[in-house]
Amino acid sequence: MRKYLALKEAHRKRFESFEMFFAFNKQQFAEGLAKLNATQEQIIGIGAGGFMRKVDLAKFTAMMDEIQAENDHAMTDNEYLYEAFCYELANHEYNYTHDDTDTLRSLGLTAETLTDNQREILAKAKCYANV
Repeated sequence: MRKYLALKEAHRKRFESFEMFFAFNKQQFAEGLAKLNATQEQIIGIGAGGFMRKVDLAKFTAMMDEIQAENDHAMTDNEYLYEAFCYELANHEYNYTHDDTDTLRSLGLTAETLTDNQREILAKAKCYANV
């Protein structure tokens, strides 16, 4: 799992180092504004309780696009893809549900979009998950 988890961790660190905050009540929002030294008018919501400075939105979007591009490129590596399938099948309890929908969704895939190569690797990972 070293390739998949290493990239996942690198992306997590990059995301968490971006200057933003998450708030789910007024106190957390006030603390977040103070953390960014910003006013409410200078902040934009990004969903899921996330907020950042409006002036940083383009930089954030570019970072997310780069992360997506890195992930898309990594998904062309068979070893990486196998590790990703194994990890996410376990993470989404495939061995209990025998439903790979959440696994595929977590990787930006659907059963309809899988290539023949991806289907083969997924089948191999499912055999591993059922051991």
